[in-house]
Amino acid sequence: MNTVNSKLFGLKDWFTVSEAARHLSKMIEEEVTEGDIFQFFLEKRLKLSVNFVNPARGRKARLMTPEEFHSGKVKMRVVFPYVIEKVETFYSLSGIFDLIGDYSKSVIKEKFSELIGGPPVTELIIGGAFVEDEKGEKYELVDIDHFPDNKTHRPAGLPLNSIWVVRKSALIDFQKSLAENDHVIQTLTEISSEKKSGKPKGPLNEAIEYAYRHFIENGDKEILKPGRIGDFLKSLKDLHEKGNGNISEYLSERIEKVKISKSGNTITTQDKVLLSGQNREITIKPRCYKQNAVSKILTLLRKNIPLNP
Repeated sequence: MNTVNSKLFGLKDWFTVSEAARHLSKMIEEEVTEGDIFQFFLEKRLKLSVNFVNPARGRKARLMTPEEFHSGKVKMRVVFPYVIEKVETFYSLSGIFDLIGDYSKSVIKEKFSELIGGPPVTELIIGGAFVEDEKGEKYELVDIDHFPDNKTHRPAGLPLNSIWVVRKSALIDFQKSLAENDHVIQTLTEISSEKKSGKPKGPLNEAIEYAYRHFIENGDKEILKPGRIGDFLKSLKDLHEKGNGNISEYLSERIEKVKISKSGNTITTQDKVLLSGQNREITIKPRCYKQNAVSKILTLLRKNIPLNP
């Protein structure tokens, strides 16, 4: 996979969908079409944005809190999962905004279906379009011009002349996700071929397998089942920080830290020096792995070391 080092890429903050497709084609050395860009968005792999050449109007929104969701007692306007607190306060929106929410997904789904010759999209979406700026502020678009006397104003969709664009930062994040996925595939290949080739494992694989076997031996098989990755990481964090001397020492040699947070669980590994077949030293640098990488390793471990043999 190549990195994009063109001067044009460095000079621009955003690209049209066709330009983004060309840049991604250079990155992955395969043809990427505009339809692929829309599909990546629908699969939550790539952020897609809209350029408001002419200002749109919107009112601020925020995500509903868990307490509001469970109680069902929200006095503000709600378009799940968003809450609009001040329905009479409007903002002028111009420039680049990221697409969020079901309405935007439906619009892009329809555009994607047109490109591939698919059927019309007939799903009914309640509420208008939602967008998000670079600071994370969310807005519900509203139609003021057609209903000037209505203080609340009805929700609006995306303007008909909307220009779909992709931020440069979104392309860079997409490239990083591809690199991480390639590394995970390589790690899984090493696990499956280790017995045949004798090739040494990396620190993440060693730590996960060690913890996996430890939890089996101690009867904690529930946290190793599919769908329990969050529980596994919390238990791994406790084992790493509070385990007995031998366990904590083994994990600490391979893991720097296990981070549990609302923004995403991660594992950061330590340096590891390996000897290749030619007795050359190979240093595996520290890496920060997302939860998905750990989940894939656990999936393969469950096949090689069944929970219920």
